[in-house]
Amino acid sequence: MTRTSPPTVELLDDAITKGLTRFLSIQHPTGYWVFPLEADATIPSEYLLLHRFLDRPIDPGRRDRIARYLRRTQLPDGGWPLYEDGEADISASVKTYFALKLAGDAPGAPHML
Repeated sequence: MTRTSPPTVELLDDAITKGLTRFLSIQHPTGYWVFPLEADATIPSEYLLLHRFLDRPIDPGRRDRIARYLRRTQLPDGGWPLYEDGEADISASVKTYFALKLAGDAPGAPHML
């Protein structure tokens, strides 16, 4: 069995320098970084559920936009994934189903079956 040599301090310093250089190269000129924020269906679902559990009203326009997003992200098999292009996840699907019920979707609607 051959052992590889442990990384040297020079290799570590080089890796850190390369990483820092790349990170700083994508920084906005005013000092911050911008990346796409992606969330699965559970985050907006939990938002609707939280409002219900706290007995807080939710703006109908916002509720409707969230419900449209949730319907749009539903998979062909009827479930919802935990990440983009993922398979249906039971936890995400249950949360999203109940959130859509709270948003007013009928349990007998085709997308709810």
